Amino acid sequence: MRRDYALATIFSIVEKAIADKEKKSGNGYKIDDVSLKAIETLCEDVEALGKELKFIATSAEVVGESANIMLSIDCPSISIMHSKHGFYYLLANAMDVSFVCKEAGTITINVLLPSVWQRGNAVEENTDSTQKMQNNA
Repeated sequence: MRRDYALATIFSIVEKAIADKEKKSGNGYKIDDVSLKAIETLCEDVEALGKELKFIATSAEVVGESANIMLSIDCPSISIMHSKHGFYYLLANAMDVSFVCKEAGTITINVLLPSVWQRGNAVEENTDSTQKMQNNA
C-alpha cells in the first residue's frame, strides 16, 4: 500500500509502511534494530537531499516477499553537475534507484531499500549463540 504525506518526514512515511506490513504479517519475523537504524539514517540523508531538489511528494511501500522498502519521490527534473553531489550517496547506498518521467518537468525517483525484517527464529538463534559464546569465554 502506498502512503503519501506532504508534511511528514521521509522516515515517518517508511515507518508507517513498515507498521502496515507488520499488521499483515505473522509472528515469524522480527524487525532488526540495526537494519532499521540504517534505514533511518538513509531517510535522513534523503530528506536533506529533498530540500535541495524540492521534493513534491514522497511515498513508501513494502514490496514483495522480500519485504524490501520502495521509496518513491516526486520532484521537478533535476540536473546534477558534480560528482560530489549528495545524490551519489543515495545511489551508492540504495539497493536500486530508477527514474520515471511523469508530467512535463516532473520525475519520480524510485529508491529500493533493504528489508528491516529477519526471521524471528534467526534472531533468537543469534542471541542464544552470542550468549553461549560469552559464557564459554
